[in-house]
Amino acid sequence: MSGPERRGPVVRFLAWLMMAAGALIAATTGACTVYVLTGLAANGSGGYGSTGEWVLLALIVGGVPCLIGIGLFIVGRKLNQPKRSLTATPATEHDDEPTTGA
Repeated sequence: MSGPERRGPVVRFLAWLMMAAGALIAATTGACTVYVLTGLAANGSGGYGSTGEWVLLALIVGGVPCLIGIGLFIVGRKLNQPKRSLTATPATEHDDEPTTGA
C-alpha cells in the first residue's frame, strides 16, 4: 500500500477554489469591519445614531460574511485532505516479543 488515496483533480480544484474565495471574502470583510470599528472608536458616530448601533451594524454587515468566508476556507481545506481509509491496519511485529525460533 503506497499511502492514503488522493482525491480526484476536479475535487481538489474545487477545494482550492473554495479556499481562495473563502480567504478573500474573510480578508476583505474582516478588514472593512476593522476599518469601520476603528473609525468609530476614533471619531464617534458623527451624530448618526449611537456608537453602539453602528458597532452592531458593522458586526452584522461585516462579521457574518467574514464567518461565511472562514467557513468556506475550512470546508475547502477538509475537501483537499486525502481520503481516510476505513479498513483496519495490519498488526506489525514488535521487537519486545519473545522469539521461539533458532
